[in-house]
Amino acid sequence: MKESFGKLYCLPDIKNNGEWTNHLIKRISKLRCSFEEETETLPNGIDVSYSYNPKNKLGEKISNFLVRSYVIKYITLLTTDGGTASYLSPINIVLDKIDRKYNSMINKEAVESIKWILNHPHFNTCKSIQNIEEAITTVNDLNLRFLKL
Repeated sequence: MKESFGKLYCLPDIKNNGEWTNHLIKRISKLRCSFEEETETLPNGIDVSYSYNPKNKLGEKISNFLVRSYVIKYITLLTTDGGTASYLSPINIVLDKIDRKYNSMINKEAVESIKWILNHPHFNTCKSIQNIEEAITTVNDLNLRFLKL
């Protein structure tokens, strides 16, 4: 299976996310963001980790966005007759990678998905938490992606 990711979207913010989602948002909000040199793995230079540095905590606004964010995933599958089938699918890569066995932290795979989102081209000019929060407001609504203006 070959896969790649495309455009970034998010679902509209709702005030009552539910107990499990609210707990997840609080756990993600404790992660720290660092702004480093751009590399092949961090094209925007944005890294995310469990750090005890009191600066650059993701916070609830970014965490809420992360659990509502989707990327378009281009998937190509091999069929049984040797052909290929391709399709586009919106995937919430954070929720897809969350290990529900973790109660107080976020598993490594989910942290990597968070890094991927924050290093998406949509955030390429972001050099601070405030820049990320501002960029979130311009992410298109997933439910409106097929509307032509």
